[in-house]
Amino acid sequence: KDFFVINAVARYVDKHFKSLEHLEVAVQANAWTNHLAAQLDFRIEAEHLELFCENFNNTDYVRIPEHIMSTQRVLVEEFVGGEPATPAFLGSLPAHTRDIIAGKGLNCYCKMLLHDNFVHGDLHPGNLLVDARDPHNPKVAMIDVGLCMKLSHREGELSNDLMSSFVRWDAKQCRDTLLAMGRHQKYCDQERFVAEVDDLFKRYRPISGNEEGVVENILQSMFEATRHARVTMDPGYVNLMFSVLVLEGFIMALNPEYNMVKHAAPWLVGEGHMSKTLVKNIFRSTFDHLCIKASQTRAQIFGGGSDEPYVPKRRPRFDVGSGTAVYHDEAEEAKRVVQAAERAEEDRQMAEAKAARKAAA
Repeated sequence: KDFFVINAVARYVDKHFKSLEHLEVAVQANAWTNHLAAQLDFRIEAEHLELFCENFNNTDYVRIPEHIMSTQRVLVEEFVGGEPATPAFLGSLPAHTRDIIAGKGLNCYCKMLLHDNFVHGDLHPGNLLVDARDPHNPKVAMIDVGLCMKLSHREGELSNDLMSSFVRWDAKQCRDTLLAMGRHQKYCDQERFVAEVDDLFKRYRPISGNEEGVVENILQSMFEATRHARVTMDPGYVNLMFSVLVLEGFIMALNPEYNMVKHAAPWLVGEGHMSKTLVKNIFRSTFDHLCIKASQTRAQIFGGGSDEPYVPKRRPRFDVGSGTAVYHDEAEEAKRVVQAAERAEEDRQMAEAKAARKAAA
């Protein structure tokens, strides 16, 4: 009944408010209600659990709870330990642990998106758990897999093309891919969209080729450009792009200077996606991975205090206000980590005090 009312109101708005026609309210409401209806049957979530367990069977740093039994209204699954990936918790971890988690989180998402074509659609911090008891080998776990996206061959190709456009730094490929993600573009201001995307690619990576001024994470700005130009995107792609933004937020909470483009490059090796820039990014990513593994091995053999853990080179951030690169400051980083740990401790003390008051009452 609720879904019927929502869709009826959406159709009324679509019919009588022409100024909102470009939002396609009825189409979006229908997609949303269908997506939400899937969560009313726990047997569907059980199928998702089994598929994720199969997909990540050989990935030792990702935990997926095993399905025990399910009915339409009840789901029983394995308990998986870990801390929710909140900014406060992530900020309290050592720098090298955060870099390892960022790499594993990105690899996990790239595997879902570019290899399996089956993506967790609700990866907020509460559904992404981190087990950092071993700071040299942290693990991540995904739970609550009711909302998932099964990508068609076409959707997988376009997702691959979009990520490839950032690795190759190809503004035209990025524009064409985003425009292809809609059934039509009759409301799109394509001239404005072309200008804004070109401007973003020039601002974030100067044509001079000086990579010390590169900003790797332009996704938020790119999606703002699609909104300004009224680019139409099918609901499935909107959900997919939103999940990428959630991933970006997770990684930025771990390391604001993490090079997402460089570390995603190895997943894009394939026909039609090889380029000089891609090869260079693959080399850098592989080098960082080998150095981190060597650091972990030294720590396990000689003990954590025998050597400083390897931390990949920090990349500069782009300051929109000044239009220049802002370089990493280790002192500021240490201060940020301490502040995050203090906030986490304050939250813990407040939660304990609240529990004590509740028990006394």
